[in-house]
Amino acid sequence: MTIARFLCRLTLCAVASFPSIAEAQVCELTKATGTYPAGSSIPGQASSFYGNESIGIGLGPEGLTLVFEPSGPGFVLSDGSLAYKFLWAKAPFPMTIEGRRLDAAAPPMRSHVSDFYAHENYQPSMLIFPTPGCWEITSRVGHSSLTFVIKVVKIGNGPDPLSQWVRSQERIRALREAQANMSLGERLGIATAPW
Repeated sequence: MTIARFLCRLTLCAVASFPSIAEAQVCELTKATGTYPAGSSIPGQASSFYGNESIGIGLGPEGLTLVFEPSGPGFVLSDGSLAYKFLWAKAPFPMTIEGRRLDAAAPPMRSHVSDFYAHENYQPSMLIFPTPGCWEITSRVGHSSLTFVIKVVKIGNGPDPLSQWVRSQERIRALREAQANMSLGERLGIATAPW
């Protein structure tokens, strides 16, 4: 056996024996600090929040792991991305949110942030993760920013694709149909004469 062949086998054995850097890396979750923007109207215990004077998010004392599982919360979009709704406490300025995966190459996280709440002290948002993994998220409000790390896990196929959204749309449609079949008096709660 040549030295080169021996080294090759030794290298392959070493590679097979040890996990890759991505596998060995641990996702260091950001834990709650109890810091909460003053004047925010978000319900909950401040002790479960991580934040600063302008931005806060509920992460819990052990950090946040989003688990997308069958019949669980969240959405699996048609492209396979995983979407989850977040509610932020914030100063009354517009918010932007971005994210990147730390443990492997992946497209950036996407977000939907409505301008409707720009001048409120809270902000609903939808964060869309292209893959499971360890994610660093940065939100910005005014001149302040907040960066934290969460883990995203998908079990099986995750929640039924858009099932919760579809069910809510069906309920809305049924209510609209019921209202369309009511008279104006019934919609306003006014009793009408039987004739």
